[in-house]
Amino acid sequence: MLVFHERVIAFVFWWESFLLGASAFAYLGLPQTGLGFPFPTLQGQWTVRPTFGRITGYFLGRWAGYLILGALFSSLGFFFHSPLCARLIFGNVFLLAIFMFLFFAIQVSPDLAWARATDPSRWELSVPVLGGLSSFTLTAPMLIMCLLTFLQPTVFHGLVFATNFFLGQALFSLPFLLNVRWVKTVYYRWLLKGMVLVGSLSTLISSVVSFINT
Repeated sequence: MLVFHERVIAFVFWWESFLLGASAFAYLGLPQTGLGFPFPTLQGQWTVRPTFGRITGYFLGRWAGYLILGALFSSLGFFFHSPLCARLIFGNVFLLAIFMFLFFAIQVSPDLAWARATDPSRWELSVPVLGGLSSFTLTAPMLIMCLLTFLQPTVFHGLVFATNFFLGQALFSLPFLLNVRWVKTVYYRWLLKGMVLVGSLSTLISSVVSFINT
């Protein structure tokens, strides 16, 4: 029974971080929803031709940025963790999840054209640097990721949480980077909106349960 319970917790841990990553990418398809470096395409009117090296470099840089955040916040949590701190964090996560849900519930589906605000052709030799910098774009999912990473029991768990966040974002952003035709359809944009709504509801429920059990 204990092994089953631990597996359920592990699945929720993976699912929540993955959904937050997918939600973070959807946020970048909306105007004025984040502060920092927007997500660029690698093909299109303002962008350079996509290559395996550029895409890989961008992803590696972005992953490295999230690993830095995961290591930083999980390390801070090791020194400052307390029941009161945990309750405050779950309370803030709850509020951010409500904001995510309400914000996307009243918004139209994300328009990914907004994500091309940065011209990576100027960064052609520094694509990994651009990827790393863009990982620090402040959005509600990214803030939730940092708060939850703060509560991870070890730095390793914080790195895993950050990696799952990156994987969720990478899965949905790769077709966009490759400029696949179907990502321009309304169905893909509504899929992103659905991921945000499911992710916000999942985070909202888990934060309430965790707050009660803390």
